[in-house]
Order: sequence, then structure tokens, then C-alpha cells
Amino acid sequence: MIYDKISNYKNYLGLSSLIDTGLRALLSTDWNKLSAGKYEISGDKLYAIVQEYETKTKTALEVHRKYIDIQYMIQGEEKLIFSDISNCTNSHGYDEEVDAEFFGDTFLPVNHIYMREGDFFIFFPNDGHAPTKDHTSTFVKKVVLKVAVN
Repeated sequence: MIYDKISNYKNYLGLSSLIDTGLRALLSTDWNKLSAGKYEISGDKLYAIVQEYETKTKTALEVHRKYIDIQYMIQGEEKLIFSDISNCTNSHGYDEEVDAEFFGDTFLPVNHIYMREGDFFIFFPNDGHAPTKDHTSTFVKKVVLKVAVN
């Protein structure tokens, strides 16, 4: 997992050409002008999903096998919980169609961090992650770039 401000994106160039393209797309696109939905960047190898929602309590961590997530906060803030997949049990099974495996552990050891405007995360296939909230719901607009692993 990587967590940083988008202004520091150059520190992560070279991880892969698709991640490089994705990080540059985060900077070169005015995401505030785009409505919620899916946007192609490089076919099914790299695409963006703009999301708008109210934060909610979520306890099931998810991981992806086919795609790396680059999550970038456009507006609002949310609490993210995360844990290495080796800590996760009680799998609900992998759904190849949505590229997600959810884990029902409510009490496993998780870390948390707040994602604020201008922050980005890169979640790799071994990084269980889930958005959540503290006490009250907050409006969030963020983009999730889906970067093909292969």
C-alpha cells in the first residue's frame, strides 16, 4: 500500500507504465467537472470510476486480483481501514466478474487512516481495504483508477 499527497506523485513513477499513466491522469483531469461513472483511459488496462456517496459503516475488507486500485480524494474525507490479506479470514469467496473478494472479519487487526482532499492510495492485490466513517456521514467524491496487474 502507498499513501501520499498527489503533489508527491513523482516519487512513485517507475512502478509500472500503467501506474505512471494513471498518476499523470489524476493531475491532468478536472475530476470535479465529471459526473459519477466510468471513464476509459487505456481500454480495460486502465480506467477511472468517479464515485459520489455518503460515507457509511463498512466492516468487510476487500481485495482485488486483476486490478490495482489507485484511489484519489476529490472532495470530502473518509476513514479507510486496511490490513494485509494474510490477516484476513472468513472469505465470502472471490467474484471474478467484479474482481473482488470480501472478508467478513469484524474483529481482525486493522489499521485506519483518514483520506482527505488531495490524498491518494495505491492498493495492491495483497492490501485488504474498505471505506468507512467515524460518527457521522460525510459526502465524498473520489476517483478510483483500476490498473491491470498484467
